[in-house]
Amino acid sequence: MDLFATPPPATPALLWLRPEQVAFARAIAAAANLRYVGVGTPAKGRADALASDFSAAAHTDLRAAMAACDVPLFLMLDAGDFGAIASDEDPRAILAAAARNVKIATMSPLPASVQLLARGSWGAWQGQRTMVDTGAVDRIHLLATPTALATVRDAISAIEHDEPPRHVGLRISARADEHNLGGLLLGALDCITRVLPSPESIDCVYTSSQMTAALHALPGESLHDIQGDAACLLRFTTGASASIDVSSAAGGFSLELTMLGAFGRITVRHDGISPSFLWLSATGEEVETPKPTAPVHAGTLAALVAAELTTLLHDEARGLPQADIATVLPIAQAALLSARTSQPESPDIFLRILG
Repeated sequence: MDLFATPPPATPALLWLRPEQVAFARAIAAAANLRYVGVGTPAKGRADALASDFSAAAHTDLRAAMAACDVPLFLMLDAGDFGAIASDEDPRAILAAAARNVKIATMSPLPASVQLLARGSWGAWQGQRTMVDTGAVDRIHLLATPTALATVRDAISAIEHDEPPRHVGLRISARADEHNLGGLLLGALDCITRVLPSPESIDCVYTSSQMTAALHALPGESLHDIQGDAACLLRFTTGASASIDVSSAAGGFSLELTMLGAFGRITVRHDGISPSFLWLSATGEEVETPKPTAPVHAGTLAALVAAELTTLLHDEARGLPQADIATVLPIAQAALLSARTSQPESPDIFLRILG
Protein backbone atom coordinates (compact mmCIF):
# COMPACT_ATOMS: atom_id res chain seq x y z
CA MET A 1 0.00 0.00 0.00
CA ASP A 2 1.44 3.35 -1.08
CA LEU A 3 0.84 5.81 1.74
CA PHE A 4 1.85 8.68 -0.54
CA ALA A 5 -0.34 7.74 -3.50
CA THR A 6 -2.41 10.54 -4.96
CA PRO A 7 -6.05 10.11 -3.94
CA PRO A 8 -8.55 9.71 -6.79
CA PRO A 9 -10.19 12.96 -7.91
CA ALA A 10 -13.57 13.72 -6.37
CA THR A 11 -16.60 13.01 -8.52
CA PRO A 12 -18.43 16.23 -9.49
CA ALA A 13 -22.10 16.31 -8.54
CA LEU A 14 -25.06 18.65 -8.56
CA LEU A 15 -26.83 18.92 -5.19
CA TRP A 16 -30.36 19.92 -4.16
CA LEU A 17 -31.07 20.23 -0.44
CA ARG A 18 -32.87 22.05 2.35
CA PRO A 19 -30.75 24.58 4.29
CA GLU A 20 -30.74 22.39 7.40
CA GLN A 21 -29.18 19.51 5.44
CA VAL A 22 -25.80 21.18 4.88
CA ALA A 23 -23.93 19.07 7.47
CA PHE A 24 -25.55 15.91 6.11
CA ALA A 25 -24.50 16.81 2.56
CA ARG A 26 -20.93 17.49 3.68
CA ALA A 27 -20.74 14.10 5.44
CA ILE A 28 -21.98 12.32 2.32
CA ALA A 29 -19.47 14.15 0.12
CA ALA A 30 -16.58 13.26 2.43
CA ALA A 31 -17.50 9.58 2.58
CA ALA A 32 -18.33 9.21 -1.14
CA ASN A 33 -15.53 11.48 -2.44
CA LEU A 34 -17.91 13.92 -4.11
CA ARG A 35 -17.40 17.55 -5.10
CA TYR A 36 -20.54 19.65 -5.39
CA VAL A 37 -20.14 21.89 -8.42
CA GLY A 38 -23.73 23.16 -8.38
CA VAL A 39 -26.15 23.65 -5.49
CA GLY A 40 -29.84 24.51 -5.31
CA THR A 41 -32.62 24.44 -2.75
CA PRO A 42 -36.43 24.48 -2.49
CA ALA A 43 -36.04 27.33 0.03
CA LYS A 44 -36.72 30.60 -1.78
CA GLY A 45 -33.90 33.11 -1.74
CA ARG A 46 -31.37 30.73 -0.16
CA ALA A 47 -29.62 29.27 -3.22
CA ASP A 48 -26.78 31.80 -3.40
CA ALA A 49 -25.87 31.47 0.28
CA LEU A 50 -25.96 27.68 0.20
CA ALA A 51 -23.92 27.50 -3.00
CA SER A 52 -21.36 29.83 -1.42
CA ASP A 53 -21.05 27.41 1.53
CA PHE A 54 -19.95 24.73 -0.93
CA SER A 55 -17.96 27.05 -3.25
CA ALA A 56 -20.32 25.97 -6.02
CA ALA A 57 -22.52 27.57 -8.65
CA ALA A 58 -26.03 28.50 -7.51
CA HIS A 59 -29.14 27.10 -9.19
CA THR A 60 -32.73 28.21 -8.62
CA ASP A 61 -34.60 25.98 -11.09
CA LEU A 62 -34.28 22.26 -10.41
CA ARG A 63 -35.95 21.24 -13.67
CA ALA A 64 -33.64 23.35 -15.80
CA ALA A 65 -30.58 22.27 -13.80
CA MET A 66 -31.40 18.59 -14.25
CA ALA A 67 -32.27 18.87 -17.93
CA ALA A 68 -28.89 20.54 -18.57
CA CYS A 69 -26.88 18.50 -16.04
CA ASP A 70 -23.52 17.38 -17.46
CA VAL A 71 -21.87 15.90 -14.35
CA PRO A 72 -22.02 12.22 -13.28
CA LEU A 73 -24.44 12.65 -10.36
CA PHE A 74 -27.56 14.66 -9.55
CA LEU A 75 -28.24 14.23 -5.83
CA MET A 76 -31.57 15.35 -4.35
CA LEU A 77 -31.57 15.29 -0.56
CA ASP A 78 -34.85 17.17 -0.90
CA ALA A 79 -36.73 17.52 -4.19
CA GLY A 80 -39.11 20.31 -3.16
CA ASP A 81 -42.07 20.34 -5.55
CA PHE A 82 -40.16 18.44 -8.26
CA GLY A 83 -42.16 15.30 -9.00
CA ALA A 84 -45.04 16.64 -6.91
CA ILE A 85 -46.93 18.75 -9.46
CA ALA A 86 -48.78 17.82 -12.65
CA SER A 87 -46.06 18.73 -15.13
CA ASP A 88 -44.47 16.70 -17.90
CA GLU A 89 -41.33 18.82 -17.50
CA ASP A 90 -40.18 16.79 -14.49
CA PRO A 91 -39.97 13.32 -16.08
CA ARG A 92 -38.62 14.90 -19.28
CA ALA A 93 -35.80 16.52 -17.29
CA ILE A 94 -35.01 13.13 -15.75
CA LEU A 95 -34.94 11.42 -19.15
CA ALA A 96 -32.77 14.21 -20.60
CA ALA A 97 -30.21 13.82 -17.81
CA ALA A 98 -30.28 10.01 -17.97
CA ALA A 99 -29.65 10.18 -21.73
CA ARG A 100 -26.30 11.80 -20.86
CA ASN A 101 -25.55 8.99 -18.36
CA VAL A 102 -26.22 11.19 -15.33
CA LYS A 103 -27.05 9.12 -12.25
CA ILE A 104 -30.08 10.49 -10.40
CA ALA A 105 -30.43 9.73 -6.69
CA THR A 106 -33.08 11.06 -4.31
CA MET A 107 -34.19 10.93 -0.69
CA SER A 108 -37.66 12.13 -1.78
CA PRO A 109 -40.19 9.77 -3.41
CA LEU A 110 -40.50 10.43 -7.14
CA PRO A 111 -43.16 10.93 -8.26
CA ALA A 112 -44.91 12.02 -5.08
CA SER A 113 -48.37 10.57 -5.79
CA VAL A 114 -50.18 7.87 -7.75
CA GLN A 115 -52.03 10.51 -9.75
CA LEU A 116 -48.70 11.68 -11.17
CA LEU A 117 -47.39 8.14 -11.65
CA ALA A 118 -50.44 7.40 -13.81
CA ARG A 119 -49.44 10.14 -16.25
CA GLY A 120 -47.83 8.66 -19.35
CA SER A 121 -44.75 10.83 -18.98
CA TRP A 122 -43.57 8.90 -15.91
CA GLY A 123 -44.18 5.47 -17.46
CA ALA A 124 -46.48 3.66 -19.87
CA TRP A 125 -49.22 1.49 -18.43
CA GLN A 126 -51.04 -1.48 -19.93
CA GLY A 127 -53.89 -2.38 -17.62
CA GLN A 128 -53.94 -2.20 -13.84
CA ARG A 129 -50.56 -2.69 -12.11
CA THR A 130 -48.67 -3.43 -15.34
CA MET A 131 -46.03 -0.91 -16.29
CA VAL A 132 -44.74 -1.79 -19.75
CA ASP A 133 -42.30 1.13 -20.00
CA THR A 134 -40.94 2.43 -16.71
CA GLY A 135 -39.71 5.62 -18.39
CA ALA A 136 -38.50 8.24 -15.93
CA VAL A 137 -39.30 6.09 -12.88
CA ASP A 138 -36.61 3.58 -13.82
CA ARG A 139 -33.93 6.29 -14.05
CA ILE A 140 -34.23 7.27 -10.38
CA HIS A 141 -32.56 5.60 -7.40
CA LEU A 142 -34.41 6.03 -4.08
CA LEU A 143 -31.76 6.25 -1.37
CA ALA A 144 -31.61 4.84 2.15
CA THR A 145 -34.34 2.20 1.92
CA PRO A 146 -34.05 -0.73 4.38
CA THR A 147 -32.83 -3.05 1.62
CA ALA A 148 -29.81 -0.79 1.14
CA LEU A 149 -28.52 -2.56 4.28
CA ALA A 150 -26.81 -5.88 3.50
CA THR A 151 -28.13 -7.44 6.72
CA VAL A 152 -31.73 -6.71 5.70
CA ARG A 153 -31.17 -8.19 2.24
CA ASP A 154 -29.58 -11.27 3.80
CA ALA A 155 -32.53 -11.70 6.18
CA ILE A 156 -34.96 -11.57 3.26
CA SER A 157 -32.84 -14.03 1.26
CA ALA A 158 -32.65 -16.42 4.24
CA ILE A 159 -36.40 -17.15 4.07
CA GLU A 160 -36.96 -17.02 0.31
CA HIS A 161 -37.47 -20.81 0.21
CA ASP A 162 -39.69 -20.88 3.31
CA GLU A 163 -43.35 -20.04 3.68
CA PRO A 164 -43.91 -16.27 3.85
CA PRO A 165 -43.81 -14.80 7.35
CA ARG A 166 -47.06 -14.52 9.26
CA HIS A 167 -45.98 -11.17 10.74
CA VAL A 168 -43.39 -8.55 9.89
CA GLY A 169 -42.55 -5.66 12.18
CA LEU A 170 -40.39 -2.77 10.98
CA ARG A 171 -39.26 0.31 12.86
CA ILE A 172 -37.10 3.02 11.27
CA SER A 173 -35.96 6.30 12.81
CA ALA A 174 -34.09 9.25 11.36
CA ARG A 175 -33.48 12.97 11.83
CA ALA A 176 -35.45 15.73 10.13
CA ASP A 177 -32.23 17.46 9.04
CA GLU A 178 -31.29 14.30 7.14
CA HIS A 179 -34.35 12.38 5.94
CA ASN A 180 -38.10 12.87 5.37
CA LEU A 181 -41.14 10.87 6.43
CA GLY A 182 -42.37 10.16 2.89
CA GLY A 183 -39.10 8.51 1.91
CA LEU A 184 -38.99 6.50 5.13
CA LEU A 185 -42.56 5.24 4.63
CA LEU A 186 -41.97 4.29 1.01
CA GLY A 187 -38.77 2.45 1.91
CA ALA A 188 -40.48 0.57 4.73
CA LEU A 189 -43.30 -0.56 2.42
CA ASP A 190 -40.75 -1.66 -0.18
CA CYS A 191 -39.14 -3.88 2.46
CA ILE A 192 -42.48 -5.36 3.60
CA THR A 193 -43.64 -6.16 0.05
CA ARG A 194 -40.46 -8.12 -0.65
CA VAL A 195 -41.68 -10.84 1.72
CA LEU A 196 -45.48 -10.31 1.67
CA PRO A 197 -47.94 -9.34 -1.10
CA SER A 198 -49.68 -6.00 -1.38
CA PRO A 199 -51.93 -5.60 1.68
CA GLU A 200 -55.71 -5.73 1.67
CA SER A 201 -55.82 -2.64 3.88
CA ILE A 202 -53.59 -0.27 5.80
CA ASP A 203 -54.48 1.67 8.95
CA CYS A 204 -52.21 4.64 9.64
CA VAL A 205 -51.84 7.26 12.35
CA TYR A 206 -49.71 10.31 11.54
CA THR A 207 -48.21 12.74 14.03
CA SER A 208 -46.66 15.91 12.67
CA SER A 209 -43.33 16.97 14.12
CA GLN A 210 -44.87 20.48 14.30
CA MET A 211 -48.00 19.38 16.17
CA THR A 212 -49.14 21.44 19.15
CA ALA A 213 -51.91 20.80 21.68
CA ALA A 214 -54.20 23.09 19.66
CA LEU A 215 -53.39 21.71 16.22
CA HIS A 216 -53.64 18.19 14.82
CA ALA A 217 -51.91 18.29 11.44
CA LEU A 218 -52.92 15.84 8.72
CA PRO A 219 -50.92 14.85 5.64
CA GLY A 220 -52.04 15.78 2.15
CA GLU A 221 -52.00 13.54 -0.90
CA SER A 222 -48.29 14.05 -1.63
CA LEU A 223 -45.44 12.15 0.00
CA HIS A 224 -43.30 15.29 -0.12
CA ASP A 225 -42.96 17.84 2.65
CA ILE A 226 -44.11 15.66 5.55
CA GLN A 227 -42.10 15.25 8.73
CA GLY A 228 -42.96 13.49 11.95
CA ASP A 229 -44.12 9.98 12.81
CA ALA A 230 -46.35 7.34 11.21
CA ALA A 231 -47.61 4.09 12.75
CA CYS A 232 -49.23 1.65 10.32
CA LEU A 233 -50.97 -1.72 10.59
CA LEU A 234 -51.23 -3.77 7.40
CA ARG A 235 -53.69 -6.65 6.88
CA PHE A 236 -53.28 -9.27 4.14
CA THR A 237 -55.79 -11.62 2.53
CA THR A 238 -53.48 -14.53 3.47
CA GLY A 239 -54.10 -13.81 7.17
CA ALA A 240 -50.64 -12.31 7.64
CA SER A 241 -50.04 -8.92 9.23
CA ALA A 242 -47.34 -6.27 9.35
CA SER A 243 -46.64 -3.22 11.47
CA ILE A 244 -44.59 -0.20 10.50
CA ASP A 245 -43.36 2.54 12.82
CA VAL A 246 -41.36 5.27 11.08
CA SER A 247 -40.18 8.65 12.29
CA SER A 248 -38.18 11.45 10.69
CA ALA A 249 -37.94 13.29 14.00
CA ALA A 250 -36.26 10.73 16.24
CA GLY A 251 -32.77 12.15 16.75
CA GLY A 252 -30.78 9.65 14.69
CA PHE A 253 -30.78 6.75 12.27
CA SER A 254 -31.80 3.28 13.46
CA LEU A 255 -33.68 0.27 12.11
CA GLU A 256 -35.22 -2.87 13.57
CA LEU A 257 -36.80 -5.60 11.43
CA THR A 258 -38.53 -8.65 12.91
CA MET A 259 -40.04 -11.50 10.89
CA LEU A 260 -42.09 -14.29 12.48
CA GLY A 261 -43.08 -17.51 10.73
CA ALA A 262 -42.59 -21.27 10.51
CA PHE A 263 -38.87 -20.52 10.25
CA GLY A 264 -38.95 -19.02 13.75
CA ARG A 265 -37.93 -15.43 14.42
CA ILE A 266 -35.42 -13.33 12.52
CA THR A 267 -34.39 -9.97 13.91
CA VAL A 268 -32.13 -7.41 12.26
CA ARG A 269 -31.06 -4.36 14.23
CA HIS A 270 -29.05 -1.36 13.12
CA ASP A 271 -28.48 1.42 15.61
CA GLY A 272 -26.42 3.68 13.39
CA ILE A 273 -23.23 2.18 14.83
CA SER A 274 -23.28 -1.55 14.14
CA PRO A 275 -25.76 -4.10 12.72
CA SER A 276 -26.88 -7.39 14.25
CA PHE A 277 -28.65 -10.44 12.79
CA LEU A 278 -30.33 -13.01 15.07
CA TRP A 279 -32.24 -16.07 13.88
CA LEU A 280 -34.05 -18.28 16.39
CA SER A 281 -35.89 -21.41 15.32
CA ALA A 282 -39.51 -21.99 16.32
CA THR A 283 -38.21 -24.07 19.24
CA GLY A 284 -35.75 -21.43 20.40
CA GLU A 285 -32.43 -22.67 19.06
CA GLU A 286 -30.14 -20.17 17.39
CA VAL A 287 -29.84 -20.84 13.67
CA GLU A 288 -26.51 -20.25 11.98
CA THR A 289 -26.89 -17.05 10.01
CA PRO A 290 -25.80 -16.93 6.36
CA LYS A 291 -22.50 -15.35 5.46
CA PRO A 292 -22.94 -11.72 4.37
CA THR A 293 -23.45 -11.41 0.61
CA ALA A 294 -22.03 -7.89 0.59
CA PRO A 295 -19.93 -5.66 2.86
CA VAL A 296 -21.89 -5.03 6.05
CA HIS A 297 -22.64 -1.36 6.50
CA ALA A 298 -22.04 -0.08 10.00
CA GLY A 299 -22.39 3.63 10.46
CA THR A 300 -24.47 6.73 10.09
CA LEU A 301 -27.17 7.45 7.53
CA ALA A 302 -24.67 9.64 5.66
CA ALA A 303 -22.28 6.68 5.43
CA LEU A 304 -25.08 4.43 4.15
CA VAL A 305 -26.06 6.96 1.47
CA ALA A 306 -22.40 7.45 0.52
CA ALA A 307 -21.94 3.69 0.09
CA GLU A 308 -24.98 3.56 -2.21
CA LEU A 309 -23.72 6.48 -4.28
CA THR A 310 -20.28 4.90 -4.60
CA THR A 311 -21.85 1.72 -5.95
CA LEU A 312 -24.14 3.69 -8.26
CA LEU A 313 -21.23 5.66 -9.70
CA HIS A 314 -18.39 3.15 -9.74
CA ASP A 315 -19.72 -0.40 -9.31
CA GLU A 316 -23.01 -0.46 -11.19
CA ALA A 317 -22.48 -4.11 -12.18
CA ARG A 318 -23.02 -5.11 -8.53
CA GLY A 319 -26.43 -3.50 -8.69
CA LEU A 320 -28.54 -1.78 -6.07
CA PRO A 321 -32.01 -2.79 -4.87
CA GLN A 322 -34.64 -0.68 -6.59
CA ALA A 323 -37.98 0.09 -4.97
CA ASP A 324 -40.97 -1.08 -7.03
CA ILE A 325 -42.71 2.30 -7.15
CA ALA A 326 -45.78 0.92 -8.95
CA THR A 327 -46.37 -1.47 -6.03
CA VAL A 328 -45.49 0.64 -3.00
CA LEU A 329 -46.73 4.10 -3.99
CA PRO A 330 -50.44 3.09 -3.94
CA ILE A 331 -49.94 1.54 -0.49
CA ALA A 332 -48.18 4.66 0.78
CA GLN A 333 -50.94 6.89 -0.53
CA ALA A 334 -53.57 4.64 1.06
CA ALA A 335 -51.68 5.17 4.34
CA LEU A 336 -51.93 8.96 3.96
CA LEU A 337 -55.65 8.64 3.20
CA SER A 338 -56.10 6.46 6.29
CA ALA A 339 -54.38 9.10 8.42
CA ARG A 340 -56.97 11.61 7.20
CA THR A 341 -60.07 9.38 7.51
CA SER A 342 -59.03 7.64 10.75
CA GLN A 343 -60.00 4.26 9.32
CA PRO A 344 -58.30 1.48 7.31
CA GLU A 345 -58.03 2.14 3.58
CA SER A 346 -57.35 -0.16 0.64
CA PRO A 347 -54.48 0.38 -1.83
CA ASP A 348 -56.91 -0.81 -4.52
CA ILE A 349 -58.44 2.68 -4.47
CA PHE A 350 -55.21 4.01 -5.92
CA LEU A 351 -54.32 0.96 -8.01
CA ARG A 352 -57.48 1.60 -10.01
CA ILE A 353 -56.06 4.99 -10.97
CA LEU A 354 -53.19 3.18 -12.69
CA GLY A 355 -55.40 1.00 -14.86
